[in-house]
Amino acid sequence: MSARLAAPALFDRAVDYTTIPSSPVTPAARGAPLKVICFTSVKLQHLLISRPEVGSPTNLAGKRIGAGAFGTLPAYEARFIIDRYRLGPGTAIISVPSSMDRLMGTQKGASTPASSRRHWI
Repeated sequence: MSARLAAPALFDRAVDYTTIPSSPVTPAARGAPLKVICFTSVKLQHLLISRPEVGSPTNLAGKRIGAGAFGTLPAYEARFIIDRYRLGPGTAIISVPSSMDRLMGTQKGASTPASSRRHWI
């Protein structure tokens, strides 16, 4: 099953369970009636990667964080970091759905898609 279909399939009762956490976890964090019954890791497997000069989460204040598409778990996690470390309204989440674009943006300091020339963390 495609990851993007996991949550809708659960809500529509097309499946009884899924092993794909990425799609259902965001609605669950927002209060959807879902329950994790088994997890094979002790923590989420997402990372926030930056250039070396960003040494701590507080150094992200005023920066742009490239995450997956809006409404996804990585975007939710980026919002959590902004709120948790009180990074302020100048800190933005920029939707960059492609993993390769996020990697290249981090390495170069700017996004690679022609549609948006922005600087990343």
